[in-house]
Amino acid sequence: MALNKKKKQDNRVTVDCVVCNSVVKSPEKYTYNQKEKTSMFATVKRGNAFTIAIELQTCLTCKKKFQRWSLYNFGSNGIYVVGIICVIISIFFLIFHQMGIGDIGVLLLGVGFLIIISGLFLHYIIGKVKSNPSNYFYYDFLSKNFYVKPKEELDWILYKK
Repeated sequence: MALNKKKKQDNRVTVDCVVCNSVVKSPEKYTYNQKEKTSMFATVKRGNAFTIAIELQTCLTCKKKFQRWSLYNFGSNGIYVVGIICVIISIFFLIFHQMGIGDIGVLLLGVGFLIIISGLFLHYIIGKVKSNPSNYFYYDFLSKNFYVKPKEELDWILYKK
């Protein structure tokens, strides 16, 4: 393949679904949000410099898959938070063991750790699902480029609006 033909293919300008190239479009665009993973204190210093939200044209089925995935992800994070709350409450009960509520604290501590482990396991599984938007979209914060990876492609393609 000639070099100029390859460069023409690398830039993707589309009006069809970005993921599956379906001609049937969703009436509303899908908004992809990406944040750079940083530590808590670095996020406070930087503000929103490393947060991006891009609207993409997708078909209705792909949009529903991405929205369902975000609900699953939110649910797994919620389970994890419930587990942490159980552990914190159980530690409080264990501190005040003299009042006769220490036995509940031991039970709640075990349940809390089981909930945390199940939340982490679910979060890992949900991250590997095919409908994860991170499998199809990526924003490079250093070069300020947005890339897409349609289902039939093996490599990332530069996306321009």
